Amino acid sequence: MQFNFDPNSVEKRDNVFELLPAGWYDAQVVESDINFLKTGNGQCLKLTFEVLTEGFRGRKVWVRLNVQHNNPTAEKIAQQQLRELCEAVGVGRMTDTSQLHNKPVSVKVKIRTDQTGQYEPQNEINAFKAIGSVGAPSAARGFGGAAPASRPPAAPFAAQPPAAAPQYQQPPAQPQYQAPAQPVQPPAAAPQQTEMPGMPPPPAPAPGPAGGPPPWARRAA
Repeated sequence: MQFNFDPNSVEKRDNVFELLPAGWYDAQVVESDINFLKTGNGQCLKLTFEVLTEGFRGRKVWVRLNVQHNNPTAEKIAQQQLRELCEAVGVGRMTDTSQLHNKPVSVKVKIRTDQTGQYEPQNEINAFKAIGSVGAPSAARGFGGAAPASRPPAAPFAAQPPAAAPQYQQPPAQPQYQAPAQPVQPPAAAPQQTEMPGMPPPPAPAPGPAGGPPPWARRAA
């Protein structure tokens, strides 16, 4: 059968078979549907997200929320995730799934691996945050997405000159102790012999013979 086709006339599509690296991405809901589970255990809300993060823009990722399920735990987890999504996009009370469409939100993508090996690994969304909120960067980091703005380099630290060693200072001289000056005592006067009233003065020594030796010298001769 004859068939003409020029591959160069067709735009290449994204590699949909390559999984998104795990991390946070900006995305928005572009399709939504409610399906009955094949097991008959309830209903799930299927949401198709289109990635807005540079480097992955246009990629699709899906989430299935078991909003009605026979297992109360599975139903509670799904409804909690749906609440996170509604709060992140500003939907107070939802009456139609179209209220979630075309509202950018940060989604956390993980890679789910089938333990049985029956299915290939696939991406899955398990958390939602408002864009710009703490813990939800607006672009996936470390996976080829837009790199976060780098901080300006810090000003180089100016080395401070070493502090001069303190100069030793001689302590001030202590004043020497000086004994208090003693008052000068006048010389004691020689004791004066006092004469008792009524007593004769002592006899004066007898003079020796004129020109001769004293009496004691004569006895020796």
